[in-house]
Order: sequence, then structure tokens, then C-alpha cells
Amino acid sequence: MKQYPRFLHPASLELYNYWNAQRGARTAPYRSEIEPADIRDVLSDIFILDVEGDGRYVWRLAGTRVCTVHCRELKGRNFISDWAGDNEEQMRSLLRTVVDKNLVAVVEIIGRNTRNQSIEMEMILMPLHVEGSNEKRVLGCLAPLDQPYWLGISPPVNREIVTTRVIWPSTPFGDPLPRRAAAIFGRAQPRQNEPASLLFMPHANMRRIRHLVVLDGGKKATATNNGGGPDFAA
Repeated sequence: MKQYPRFLHPASLELYNYWNAQRGARTAPYRSEIEPADIRDVLSDIFILDVEGDGRYVWRLAGTRVCTVHCRELKGRNFISDWAGDNEEQMRSLLRTVVDKNLVAVVEIIGRNTRNQSIEMEMILMPLHVEGSNEKRVLGCLAPLDQPYWLGISPPVNREIVTTRVIWPSTPFGDPLPRRAAAIFGRAQPRQNEPASLLFMPHANMRRIRHLVVLDGGKKATATNNGGGPDFAA
């Protein structure tokens, strides 16, 4: 049977490993513990979202490659405004789950520009705590899986969530579900000539939370921290 990677892009793996190391035994690290110098090789693919009380998620900062994909500066913009229809509700629900349940989400996306040219991207979303408050932020990485000639010239205005995988940081890291998991999410379709047996792969550590399938993985979350430090700018 075809083997699927845990992450499709090395930037996603590097950021996840860093986030996982920084949090230690906790559900998430503090914002001040994310040091740009430690992740300089993937800094251009990273972003942070503010979680506002009215349910809005706002770009707090975004790396240069993330802005290049969007063909604009993103700071202060509403993250959800880039999504529409069912994809908007899925992304909003996914972000709520990341923030409320301290899960890591890995999302495969297909973006299409106004000429219907497409690009595949991988996004990873991870929770961050904020010292001295109950606020949360979301640390993310957005990495294109290819480099079409129009990237940075024509932004993907139509975005489709193809596959969502979530990691519960409590037990040893499990394998993700295969791409195009239509049997789980009900929307994604298999690629042409892809065997139906790849649409769903049961896993011993699998659980359901609302519309998501959760895979246990990472370190056990038990402790807290009282560290501090300033934000960094894009």
C-alpha cells in the first residue's frame, strides 16, 4: 500500500518539531518562547494569528513567502476572509478546535487563481499561550508544494480544503490519514486512478471530535509555565 508522509513539506515538519520541543510537557508553548533565530530557515513560511473575542482570526504577522503567495501585505487582515462557502465554515471550525482543544492541525489546500490555475499548499496550525492572560494565538506555516510561474503574481482567490489531519499532543506521534480522505470528511475526492482503499485508513489512536478525526501524538500535556518575553515582528 502507498505510504503517506506525516508532512508533505519540510517546513511544516521543522516548525512542528520546534513547537513540540518548546512546549515540553504542556499543551502549547508561550508566545515569547518562539525565537525567530531558532527557526530562521523557515521564517518566511511562518505566520501568527490573533484570536479575537468576536470569533475573528487576524493576521498578526506573516513571513515574506506567505505574503508572496497572497500578493499583498497581510498584517491586520481577517484570515477568514480568504475562504468562502463550506471551506470558510470548515476553517473557522478547525481554528476553534485548535485553540479550544490545543490540537495541531495539518491542512492540505488547493488554491486557484482567476484563470483557474491551481497550486497545492500545506498549512499547519498550532496553539500558542500568551503570558499573563487567557488569550491564545495560532502559530502557522503555509508552504506551497510546487512553484508555478504565476506564484507571487496572481493570488489563489478560490481555496479548497482537501484534507484535514489533527494531532492530539498526548501520546507517541501517530501516522496521519491519507490524502483525499473522502470517507471521513465527505467533500474531498480521490485523484484520478487512486485506489478506493486509500480513502480511509483506520488507526488505533483515532478519535472523533465533531467533524475532525484526531490522531494521538506528541508528548503528554500536564504542566504549565510562567515564562515571559516580547513579541517579534515580521
